[in-house]
Amino acid sequence: MEAVVRRLTRADLPQYAALSAFAFQVDEQAQRGALRLLPPVALGAFTPDGDRLLAALRIWPFLAYFQGRPVPTGGVASVASWPEVRRQGLVGRLIRESLELMRAEGQAVSALYPFSYPFYRRYGWDLAFTQTLYQIPMGELDAFRRPPGGHFRPAEPDDLPALDALYRRFVRRWNGPLLRESSWWQQRVLNHPGRPAPGIGARRTVLWEDDHRLRAYVVYGFQSPDPQVPAAEQRLLRVYDWAVEDGGAFRALLSFLVQHDSMAATLILPAPSDWDFLPLLVNLRVEVQQKAGAMLRIIDMDRFLQQVVPPRPPVAPFGDDGSPLPEAVELEVEDELAPWNRGRWLLPLGPGPAQALPPDEPGPSGRGRPRLAGSIQVWSQVLSGYLPALQAWHLGLLTLVDPEAADPANPEPGTDPSDDPMGVDGPLRRRERLLRAFDRRLGLRATYLPDFF
Repeated sequence: MEAVVRRLTRADLPQYAALSAFAFQVDEQAQRGALRLLPPVALGAFTPDGDRLLAALRIWPFLAYFQGRPVPTGGVASVASWPEVRRQGLVGRLIRESLELMRAEGQAVSALYPFSYPFYRRYGWDLAFTQTLYQIPMGELDAFRRPPGGHFRPAEPDDLPALDALYRRFVRRWNGPLLRESSWWQQRVLNHPGRPAPGIGARRTVLWEDDHRLRAYVVYGFQSPDPQVPAAEQRLLRVYDWAVEDGGAFRALLSFLVQHDSMAATLILPAPSDWDFLPLLVNLRVEVQQKAGAMLRIIDMDRFLQQVVPPRPPVAPFGDDGSPLPEAVELEVEDELAPWNRGRWLLPLGPGPAQALPPDEPGPSGRGRPRLAGSIQVWSQVLSGYLPALQAWHLGLLTLVDPEAADPANPEPGTDPSDDPMGVDGPLRRRERLLRAFDRRLGLRATYLPDFF
């Protein structure tokens, strides 16, 4: 008989705690306490009689910044099943059901940290966040040893509102950062979530105040790669979270961190993928690693477009060489698991919002409009700001149909036909110009997700 899928109730939490504790090899009592403190929105697959929990997943009801505005976001986490029922389609069924649940909850987009990228790509998620990790020998920070003005002090419990305000001002310049509630700060940021592994010390939070206001904070701790040899020569100073008001505040933060040079040999500093710290360093004996992070999926394409893509572009609808552009571009979306996302949308390159096209609307060949077509995975990457449309097209992830680019009667402005005897260079340049204009029309910010869930 087929398993029964339903939302978990409080009566199911002990079973969910036992399943999660086994799947992720954590303490069951701690899991029970965390679930009682913050009961989850969760889906479970049960035996046909509804008694035994076989598999489950959790959906965190987040708000995340996109284009500086909070957007309801479903954070899928704690996906688990008992070994005796794995590879029987239960988790896949839960994930499919979660799409409808998140849509009903008004969540336009979903993020998750995968155990396997190919597995979740099958269900419409794809990579949308990367993080840059800098491993900096303390000696490379000699230029910052002189203390700045202002003063540093340990954070107190009543500093949390100011801490959160600085964090929000800092992260809203990216797409994807979570708006943190007080409980999230306490359980996930300022303290280790769960029991830390051997060799990992407690977290400490320090603030930098200047001009009578909070301008920077850092959450950090020490890590010994070999707990049996806790010598400073091989100890790491690991930063878990930070925010700054401006470049001066960031330099002040580095000045504070380098004061730990007698306690650690190397600083591990995470940063947004579009921030480059190397120009600040003198001798670049630095190891820089780009790590793949969370995946993203648009749950409701129409709602996401209305919330994220502004109704009026920040620039005029002209190409980067001043030549005129088409009035609009069609977006075609293919989504195997969310039929409400399948269809076409019209995005004006001039003033006006994106709007869904009726199914009987003629295609681009009949209207003379260019069309960009792709899967929900690539549109999630493009519309989140992770992947520009031009790059997605060059990678073969988006298909561009442009009737005018293939028309010999519409040569590229400023080109000599004799320079392109095969007739391919002009259409290529026209398509690139159109895609650059499309990316400017979107005006999307880069992605960044400093939280793990």
